[in-house]
Amino acid sequence: MKNLFFASFLLSLFLVSIIPAQSRSPKPRRTAQTAPRLLTVTDTDLAAGLAQTPQGYPQSLGNGSIPAQSTIGIYGRFLVSSGADKVILWSDIGILVVDARASRNSFPGLDMIVFRLPANLHGDVWITTVGRQASNTVKITVE
Repeated sequence: MKNLFFASFLLSLFLVSIIPAQSRSPKPRRTAQTAPRLLTVTDTDLAAGLAQTPQGYPQSLGNGSIPAQSTIGIYGRFLVSSGADKVILWSDIGILVVDARASRNSFPGLDMIVFRLPANLHGDVWITTVGRQASNTVKITVE
């Protein structure tokens, strides 16, 4: 009986020694970065978000014109992880680059980028965020 137990013990040691050990090194990080995306009102290119007028009143971006010099907050995805820190504004007067701040929202997976509109913008304005990657383009209307 002792020989059988000893033989099975040696066999188990042999099997354990030939099975390769699992690697304990950390998994490599993803190299593909997901592109940031600004959200829009359903079936339009209008930006989804909020504005605070210069007088301090809140206003939805999808409900008509927004006064110049308003603070704009546009909802999006992957804005923080893409390092979005600038906003490009296209309008009739040309292209402007404005500093912005991306932050996480209380809803999982939803970020917001916040910036202030310049005083000289009027009419339709197209907006793109820029960080490590550029986002899609959305539209707002400025009074």
